[in-house]
Amino acid sequence: MIEQRMNRPVTVTENNGPFKPVRMLDVELSEPLPVIPNLDPVSHQSYGQAWILVRLHTKPVGLVMVSLAAGDLQPEDYVGVIWGQLQKEINEHLLQDGLPSATALEEAALAVSSVPACLHDREEFLERAPFASVIICTRDRPDQLAVALSSVSQMQYPRFEILVIDNASKTGSTRQLIDSRFGHTNNLRYFREDRPGVSWARNCGLRHAKGEFVAFTDDDVIVDKYWLADLMKGFEVASDVACVTGLTLPAEIETQAQMWFEEMGGFTFGFDKVIHNIVTAPLPHRLYPFSAIKFGAGVNIAFRASLLRAVNGFDPAFPNGQDIEAYYRVMKSGHTLVYEPSALVRHFHRRDYAALQRQLHNYGIAFTAFLTKCLVSDPAGAISLIRKLPYGLYATLSPKAPRFSKKRPDFPEELTRLERKGLATGPFMYFRNRRRARQVARRFGLPEPCCSEDGLHSPPAFS
Repeated sequence: MIEQRMNRPVTVTENNGPFKPVRMLDVELSEPLPVIPNLDPVSHQSYGQAWILVRLHTKPVGLVMVSLAAGDLQPEDYVGVIWGQLQKEINEHLLQDGLPSATALEEAALAVSSVPACLHDREEFLERAPFASVIICTRDRPDQLAVALSSVSQMQYPRFEILVIDNASKTGSTRQLIDSRFGHTNNLRYFREDRPGVSWARNCGLRHAKGEFVAFTDDDVIVDKYWLADLMKGFEVASDVACVTGLTLPAEIETQAQMWFEEMGGFTFGFDKVIHNIVTAPLPHRLYPFSAIKFGAGVNIAFRASLLRAVNGFDPAFPNGQDIEAYYRVMKSGHTLVYEPSALVRHFHRRDYAALQRQLHNYGIAFTAFLTKCLVSDPAGAISLIRKLPYGLYATLSPKAPRFSKKRPDFPEELTRLERKGLATGPFMYFRNRRRARQVARRFGLPEPCCSEDGLHSPPAFS
């Protein structure tokens, strides 16, 4: 075992003091551990800390935060921190792979001479993997979309298609990008959806998808090369799985706004697999099943296509939060949902403060709009929701609630107020947006959507 240097103590970062950018990186424990530099070799940006995604046999094990204030970190400087925090998780993974447990983590790492069971299982799955559709909705963000498409097109998955949905864009930049840089990508199809809103765009993708399963991500992400494989494999962990979500980590923490988003909870929901069914395996959360926001981030989800169509896809009355509302309807229909942390996506949080303000305000609107729809469309569930509301108000509004535990003293109170303002206006916005969805449907000559109908039968978009 390589012991930590006595003159170079490495401590877990506590996010104290003025903001400094964070270096995001992966460490694979089955390979020699790398040096973690303090300076970016291209931008020469200095980092105050590193967030290390620890992986074993490519599978995420946990996230460790260490200080870079003293400069570069050699493997012997941080190996003890990883072992101290993740010893239990590392040995659990080794046990699942049928390998002997470790008593220490060394600089040479946990190399094995044969293929680990988890990787063998993945390769076996890929030989019979179902055809899947990956749907990416975008609007006038070609530079971001190019990064996302590059990562999706390089995934390790044998049979899939990519559907780019250009949603009410004001320019032809998205189509130009597809033609100029991805015209050679045989499994990519482009569609335009003129009705503005993510729900309309996702339903357009669902309408045209050929896959048995549909996976949704956004144009501001980088997907792991095994993302789709592990997402699809999640449909096999239990009977009647209708939806699988995955682990979403920040792609970067370069600005204060991005750090504040993480302090508000971010998109990370842990490293433990979760299987839940409202009838046979409900979650022990006091707001369940109305805590649908805890089921996974909307940038990292997949559905069995037939079941998502059966519940009418995404409700256009939700410009934001349509994912949690869809989770809830799938769950209420009696199907199983799975959170699979091996299915990894990295998300580029909003870099500037104004965008973060809008985002948190919209998140507040989305949550109470979702609760409003639960009240008006599900009378049987309304009684349960009313009983849970007191705790819901505490968990949402109280500064002592667990969701606020990451906030540093310098966290802007304005952001909290904006989210609360959104929470207060969510019910009004739900009815307004439902009315607008009907108006849009009439303008396009479609049947008017009700609270659970969203225009899946609209005319096909061009490709």
